[in-house]
Parts: sequence; structure tokens; C-alpha cells
Amino acid sequence: MEGKEIPSLETIKSWIPKECFEKCEITFLVSLGFSLSLTLGVAYLAHTFIPLEVMYIPIWIAYAVVNGTIATGLWVLGHECGHKAFSNNDLLNDGLGFILHTPLLVPYFSW
Repeated sequence: MEGKEIPSLETIKSWIPKECFEKCEITFLVSLGFSLSLTLGVAYLAHTFIPLEVMYIPIWIAYAVVNGTIATGLWVLGHECGHKAFSNNDLLNDGLGFILHTPLLVPYFSW
């Protein structure tokens, strides 16, 4: 990129609206509720409607892929807690991040 100046991080941040940098715990918790209810809802449907028989293994594999993808939303929210994006309170960030990562068998504090 000869002749073109690369903008600084501060310049790029100035282009982003200020409200994008404001933490909103309510919005975060709504996203958490949405991801959690989708993950648990799909798990309930699978448990209710897919028999535990060998011939249904391909359907269970498809379910695992679908619900694993949905549960990634929970992982992302927990990961964002590690970046202190949920709250200005570090205890709340770490508590929620740990709670979200533990059932997914993902270490929270190691990174």
C-alpha cells in the first residue's frame, strides 16, 4: 500500500459510534437467555423425538453438529466475559464466564 497511510487504532475507534463501546448488562443477559434457551430447547427436542437406537446414529450426529453450533453462542458470551465485555465489575465477568465455560468443558481462567 504505497503512498497510503494506515490509520491508527485511535482513528479507527473514532469512526465507530460511542454507544458501541458502552456495556449493557441487560442486552448481554438477553443474548444469554436466547442462546441458552435455544441450546436447551434443541436438546429437549432431540431427547424427546430421537430414539436411542443404533439406526438413529446419523440423526444424533446431525443433532450434535446443529446443537454444537448453537451452543457456540454460549461459548462466545463466556469468552466475551474474559475480555470484560459484560460488566464493569470483574467479579461478575469472571463468575459468568466461568459458569458459561464450565458445562462446555472449556477452561475459562487458563487464558
